[in-house]
Amino acid sequence: MNVATSRRLDLRIDVAAPTTTALLNGASPASWYSSTVQAQLNAEDNGSGRAVSGVDGIVYRVDDQPSQVHAGAQATFPVSGEGAHTLEFHSIDVVGNHEPTRTVSFGIDETAPVAQDVTVVPGSGLGNCSVPTRTVWLALSAADEGSGVQLMRLSNDGVSWSAWRPYARRAFWQLASASEPVSVHFQVRDGVGWLSAPISRIVSYAPADVWCTYMPTVQR
Repeated sequence: MNVATSRRLDLRIDVAAPTTTALLNGASPASWYSSTVQAQLNAEDNGSGRAVSGVDGIVYRVDDQPSQVHAGAQATFPVSGEGAHTLEFHSIDVVGNHEPTRTVSFGIDETAPVAQDVTVVPGSGLGNCSVPTRTVWLALSAADEGSGVQLMRLSNDGVSWSAWRPYARRAFWQLASASEPVSVHFQVRDGVGWLSAPISRIVSYAPADVWCTYMPTVQR
């Protein structure tokens, strides 16, 4: 008498693609960096239910360079060079499921901004507005081709500076004197923290007509 032995075949099918996340310098991607960036790609395969085949490798490409294939679930590499960069990546599991390509864009800014000029915008009359002593309306200019000019500060002597404030092309400032030409010092900071060299310009007092429009007024 022949007796058949019963066997069970547990067939698991993984149809789900893995997912990959990117870290730049150990954190979520930012828009700009001040130097070479350390990129890290981490792939995870959750599979389909109990069917998890595991991550086979990660495929990535930086800018227009050839694609790189890295075995395993993590890839770490530097990205260098001033300017804009694009990182494209996806992972593949053991049974060949491909993750849709993901893209991270960021820039590297290794150049300090430039403070360009400071002038006084002259006025023609104050009407019935009372302006604080020696206050002028300054025209300011600065440039940065990378992360952009973000903050600025002013000084009358190059030693005691105002607090950093958002960069603007116009600003009120109180001169050291309204009776003779004086110095105004100007410095800016870009989006990744680079500071410009301070500049100094000799200016003369001129009434700030626009005080009435931009600031609270005191009626005479």
